[in-house]
Amino acid sequence: MKLHLPLQLLSALLACCALVSAPAYALDLGANETITENTDWTENTNVTANVTLTINPDVTVTQETGSLVIGAHTLTIDGGGTLSILSTATEHTLAADGRLNIQGGSTLDLTAPDARLSVAQDANWTRFIISVADNSVLKTRSMDAGNYVFGARMTNKENLLLSGGGTIEVTATAAETISNIGFTVNEGGGSYLVTNAGTTVKMRLNTDKTIQVVLNDVLTLGGAGNIEGGDKDDMFTGNGGLKKVDAGAGLTLSGGSLSLGGQNTMTGNLNLGTGLFIDASHMTKNGDALLALNGSLTVNGSLLLENADDVSWGAGTYSLISATGGITGDLANTVLLGSRI
Repeated sequence: MKLHLPLQLLSALLACCALVSAPAYALDLGANETITENTDWTENTNVTANVTLTINPDVTVTQETGSLVIGAHTLTIDGGGTLSILSTATEHTLAADGRLNIQGGSTLDLTAPDARLSVAQDANWTRFIISVADNSVLKTRSMDAGNYVFGARMTNKENLLLSGGGTIEVTATAAETISNIGFTVNEGGGSYLVTNAGTTVKMRLNTDKTIQVVLNDVLTLGGAGNIEGGDKDDMFTGNGGLKKVDAGAGLTLSGGSLSLGGQNTMTGNLNLGTGLFIDASHMTKNGDALLALNGSLTVNGSLLLENADDVSWGAGTYSLISATGGITGDLANTVLLGSRI
């Protein structure tokens, strides 16, 4: 038996259903797609070619259940909307040659419990690339490799790229250590935000310096939490700069090395722990400070100078750090020649 409804009644019924729930369907993405309304994906979403998913502003596409499988393709999220991963499926995959571009003011939301982009418990290095550009945002509940948001680990500074005001927003609710995840800040700069007050994110990077933060432009540190870097390795390197915003967003460097490829500026307060090596190779005779700090500097012990490029310093005055807010802390024997000078 067929039921025939008048067109106006059918349209009203469909409109009513649309208010009750967003459409739910699975999708093979083999061509560019535009999403104009909130959409739930409830089965596997397979990217079968290099495609752009345009999500309109104020629209959210949610991988509710099933897996987002990008494989070795490139998926570009554009349009200013949000792609949210809620599924706890273990098959989310970005293969070695895969790439995920977040651009056009869009957001990738990985803040849900157990949300991730790659197979949990995968002991292999993840080689895919994630690019966050054009004031877009990568939101993540964690950047700790042990939480598998990006698989077992994301290796090398070339794998995670910020440019054009791209932002990494970490919503960790407890102190965590970021290990084996480096990133590069390119033209237009980027931001790294720790949103929760009382949370400290500690960056620990590897000794062969393939995993570190490369500053080709300014990195802004912000949020209500704190960021601690150092350990045994170079934390930040390059000719860009650091800018700290928000009262709660401190920067602490404890141990390891601070390597500056040239004269740098930083806005905000800087806390330097004891035994920190500072590469002073690029200090200039009778010139400006290697690091011009628009804020206060706290020194908690000896700072050890190293000369990584084996430059020859002639007679003259060399300025290491200037601070508009003054220098406090343990100033006795503050600057020493390190064993690597």
